Amino acid sequence: MKIQTINSSSLHKFIKSINKDFKWFFLTFYFLFMIACEDEPNYYPIPKILKEWGYYQTGSYWIYQNDSSMIFDSVFVTSVTIINDSAYSDKKLRDIYETIFINFFSSLNMFSYSAKLGGGIYSNLEFETKNEITKDRSYCILLRVSSNEIVNPTSFYEINFLNSIEINNISYSDVIHVSALTRYYYEDNSPNDIFYNQYWISKGNWVIKKIITTKNGTESWSLVHHNVYY
Repeated sequence: MKIQTINSSSLHKFIKSINKDFKWFFLTFYFLFMIACEDEPNYYPIPKILKEWGYYQTGSYWIYQNDSSMIFDSVFVTSVTIINDSAYSDKKLRDIYETIFINFFSSLNMFSYSAKLGGGIYSNLEFETKNEITKDRSYCILLRVSSNEIVNPTSFYEINFLNSIEINNISYSDVIHVSALTRYYYEDNSPNDIFYNQYWISKGNWVIKKIITTKNGTESWSLVHHNVYY
């Protein structure tokens, strides 16, 4: 039997060719991996802390009393919608933001409300109102979360953290007092207004007191009864 031997020079060339093929295989794999990573959009969920303060399900309701006239107003959740909001750049999907829309309705003032919770580097709880008669609207940011902490949305806002507060002989803990810059938009194209509305928000209870200023004056409302679902 004839045994073929391989000299050291041939063996070195063989190993070198394998290393060369492996290098090209590795570079090709790395290139394809980087393309796949680049095409993967960023996902921004709504932080848990924001949901704890502002996420309520259908069936939740709040009954407020006007501190001057003593009349009552019932506000209840009519619908909840959860979507993934998308952001594109150069026709490519870059970012996906978890978004929750909560619709409320006021029995007395004929107002509809909507709260929008959105994920992102800055996660906001946005609050809008609409007068169903005049169609006038208002908008403000109630809460903002950054790095899993509640922060001041802008320099035009003022937020204060309260350990507890008593409203109508009921004590609430974990309360944030927000003085929110609110923009009003009028259906008759009158110049927009800016007022500071005040909200006392209790974790797990929503708004327990509010002082609302419009072009028609200022009204103060306090919570007397509520039932919430998360």
